[in-house]
Amino acid sequence: MTNGASPAGGEILLAESVLDRRYRLIGVLSSRGPVTLWRGDDTVLTRPVAVRAVEHTDDDAGRRQVAQSLLSAAVNSGRLVHPGAASTYDATVTSTENGQVSYVITEWVDGRTLRQLATEGPLRAEQAAAVVLGAARVIAAAHERGLRHGGLRPGDVIVSSHGTVKVIDLEVGAVLARIDGVGPDGEQDAAEAAADDVRALGGLLYAALTGHWPLPGDTGLPSAPYGTYGRLQSPRQLNHAVPRDLDAITMAALSGEDTVGEPIVTAVDLIAELEAVTPVEALHDTGLMTFGDEPANTEEMAPGYGAGGYGPDGYGPDTANLPSTAGFAAPGPDDYDRGRGRYDDYDRGYPDDRYRGRYQDDYDEGYDRDGYDRRYRDDYPPAQRGYPPAGPSGTGPRGGRPAAGGQQPGRRRVPIIIGAIVVVLVLVVGIVLALQLGGGEGDDPGNTPATSAGPTQGLPVTPAGAESFDPPPGDGNEKPGSVSRAYDGDVATQWETEGYNPPFTFGRPEKKGVGLLFDLGDARDVSQVVVTVGSLAPSSFEIRAADTKGTELGQFQVVGQQQGASNEVKVTISPRGAHRYWLVWLTDLPQAEGKFKGSIAEVQFLS
Repeated sequence: MTNGASPAGGEILLAESVLDRRYRLIGVLSSRGPVTLWRGDDTVLTRPVAVRAVEHTDDDAGRRQVAQSLLSAAVNSGRLVHPGAASTYDATVTSTENGQVSYVITEWVDGRTLRQLATEGPLRAEQAAAVVLGAARVIAAAHERGLRHGGLRPGDVIVSSHGTVKVIDLEVGAVLARIDGVGPDGEQDAAEAAADDVRALGGLLYAALTGHWPLPGDTGLPSAPYGTYGRLQSPRQLNHAVPRDLDAITMAALSGEDTVGEPIVTAVDLIAELEAVTPVEALHDTGLMTFGDEPANTEEMAPGYGAGGYGPDGYGPDTANLPSTAGFAAPGPDDYDRGRGRYDDYDRGYPDDRYRGRYQDDYDEGYDRDGYDRRYRDDYPPAQRGYPPAGPSGTGPRGGRPAAGGQQPGRRRVPIIIGAIVVVLVLVVGIVLALQLGGGEGDDPGNTPATSAGPTQGLPVTPAGAESFDPPPGDGNEKPGSVSRAYDGDVATQWETEGYNPPFTFGRPEKKGVGLLFDLGDARDVSQVVVTVGSLAPSSFEIRAADTKGTELGQFQVVGQQQGASNEVKVTISPRGAHRYWLVWLTDLPQAEGKFKGSIAEVQFLS
């Protein structure tokens, strides 16, 4: 490796460094643990590339392990050649006088990530379905070859300047997810890994339809809200323009085996469902559409968010001062549009009845006649239940595809619409007559009952005691002397964790968290837990509960969670149940003075 400048402060890589006399590093885009994403140039083939690099030395076992995992994942990803997957060009390690650099060279994709699109506002239903359909085809192709993504997020799906959906970081995503603390604790079998990818695809669809992220991990999007009974609110509850069929598909993919209706647990199933409700033109040209009126640009050249301007996905930093890629030959449309955007591996071999989709017309058991999962219906305020059809992009098959029996769904709904209009008219007339007969007494604000903004708050439950919880591989204690500050009624005091050295949030990859274990004295039915995060914020945490005092994390059931919390947060408990022991389990910590460190100022339990 040659450098344009001498390393300083122990650093190996600097801008203008050249790896193996070929790959020139232009600028840092983002860092996730020890893995740094660079924008680079392939000086031999004169094309832009993305470079993920890990700098390590022989005496740094943690970084060396991450480097080996990164290279292994990149080599595996190279087994898939697919027009919707960013290509892997190179994966190797090079030595320098200051250490070693393991790096992966991948295709540079010009475009806008789904994260950026969702940040600007929810996509139209047909846009969201087309983008996720394109991503699902890539994931299905990967699963067919025994591969996975392992950490799919909105930043990993890019709508290119040609309008084609591209997925980046196949296999590598699992390495990055473990660094972020949201990946699985150990090795997964193929079925578990595939199920996680499908759940992430459901998360992408949720994000595209609502602008919120429903799964753990920081993606740059706000966390999805939960309803009164601790259930995730469905896309249609946040965005009334979401068609009922797409709403049901999203929740079935997100919930997996836990869904009330028939679950969606494979990417092939999700493809069939999305094809059944996606307009024909989007099926033929998946993703070939214009988002908004802005000219096509690269998200890489747009300012990101957060410290340093770097987005969480690595394709959103402020790199306006970096050299343009205008001098490089752009791929021609034929490179992306083979088969009119249809990937032959997944357009053939489906039985005809697969194209109808379970949620196209007749909803499975567990969904009411409007297509709602009954579990979520109670979360709607009364005035929002029973929406009328959503218009041209509403329920049922679209794009001219007839429903079962050859009858267009819209025609069957005409009597329902007319009946709804009649009911509304009767209600309006009744309200007008009531106001007239009331003699104007309704104008007195004192006679108007106040409406509640939410559920009635329960009574406080005082813990009988608390202690720190740091199971293996932890040492069993975490600042035990200050635990009482977390439930002394004073938010000015706080319990703090130990400080953990990067790159891993809790010091080493096998340690996934630390927490506070509360003993309520006897089994108590808790409706909400109010957690006030201290001055070290934001932090992510789970609420767990058990009937006996466990010593391992797996003995406690997850009954609530919160991502990226600051200040006071109220977590609604679901499923409800009476438990004696309650655990506040920190899963992600902020960095302070070069270390990962978190704090809890107050925890309150409400009956």
